[in-house]
Amino acid sequence: MTSANGNSEGNAQWATGQLLDYYDASLTGYGIDTMAALSGGRTKGPGKLFKEFIVLFAAVYGEITHSDALKRQHVTGTPDLRLPGVFWCNYYSNEYLELMNCREQMESFDWWKKEDMEEGTMTFLSEDPKDLVEPNYLEENARQYFGEEVFFAKERS
Repeated sequence: MTSANGNSEGNAQWATGQLLDYYDASLTGYGIDTMAALSGGRTKGPGKLFKEFIVLFAAVYGEITHSDALKRQHVTGTPDLRLPGVFWCNYYSNEYLELMNCREQMESFDWWKKEDMEEGTMTFLSEDPKDLVEPNYLEENARQYFGEEVFFAKERS
């Protein structure tokens, strides 16, 4: 992937600026600590670009959500100690599912769409991210299904 000016430096910033209209995106992985974006781009199909970021940054966890849903589900702590929430679009690496001990819940939940990737799984609660702007039964059902304990910080080992 190259930036708008043709060089590879600043790819993340350039692509992030084109990621979403008014949604937050966050990735956690080995290539980065945390990438968070609130942008004014007009790109359709944010899942496709998000997948590119997942691979580029060797992400272990990520989500795309509206900022209101992010605030609504906020729990103190870092993603290595607890699951941050269940959002419109979620990425869970195989390693992260093992760490959070929630593979069974992720695999068996009734997602709108679930896409297996080489190193993990991307899930969607609905077709349209706008479905989750207001408090929503989809989020609540997912949180209950996963079990509240995965959303509370664990002790570092």
